[in-house]
Amino acid sequence: MQSFTKLRVSGYKSFVDVEMPLRPLAVMIGPNGSGKTSLLELLWLFNQAMQEDLAKAIEQQGGMNSIASRLEGAPSRMEFELSYYTEKCKGEDEMIYRVHLNANLREHPIRLEQLEKRFNPQASTPYRYIDAQNESVRYAEPGESGFVAPTWSYHNSELALAQIPRIYEEPERLRSALAQAQFYSFLDVQPRSVVRLPQSLTPTIRPGPNGENLFSALYNLRASYEGQYRSLEDVLRIGFPGFRRLEFPVVGSGQVTLGWYQEGVEGPLYTQ
Repeated sequence: MQSFTKLRVSGYKSFVDVEMPLRPLAVMIGPNGSGKTSLLELLWLFNQAMQEDLAKAIEQQGGMNSIASRLEGAPSRMEFELSYYTEKCKGEDEMIYRVHLNANLREHPIRLEQLEKRFNPQASTPYRYIDAQNESVRYAEPGESGFVAPTWSYHNSELALAQIPRIYEEPERLRSALAQAQFYSFLDVQPRSVVRLPQSLTPTIRPGPNGENLFSALYNLRASYEGQYRSLEDVLRIGFPGFRRLEFPVVGSGQVTLGWYQEGVEGPLYTQ
């Protein structure tokens, strides 16, 4: 199991300097213009960066001039710091991933990138897997003393975490978690759309981008990860007062539909 625990953002879009705790299930609530979409776009930026598409992702968001904050008090560069842990990395042993981007188009885009872990809380400096500053890139390699430089064709406009050899388990888990993140837009709920029709049960806990396998994902989440499923139901109760529960009745040939139970309504409401 792994979990992101904290995110700090400064100088990015509407974020002058914000630090927020993260949980396995986090819900953002706020008025228009408060930064909800900007936060999702930042996570998408990291998702693309872990696939060596940082430069393209920045361009798709309008370039450096568009993503850099122009608000009063914002720093001259964008700074991101993400903390996380795995089952073997908890408490004071959290991993910290730090990235600074230059907003000035005439400068090297990646000002600083560090990935570190404090194995010994009493140590004056943490252990670093990656220590890159401007165009000087170094990473820790087993059997070598100190840091080594890349010996292959290294792309300076992309993050080191996406490029260095995947020789350490915990850094690779972070890279993989960011690279595998999925983002969903509004679902099509018109008649005969995917989420309005029965769906076959499949062994997945992730729905497709258009709602494919949504019923299977919810069904399997309830069966295998009850705590997370109950948290999801709690979120639905916040958004929809009177919501009671979801059920997934079989309608034939291994297919199920979704039944929504609501207080004051006799029987379930179906998606058809």
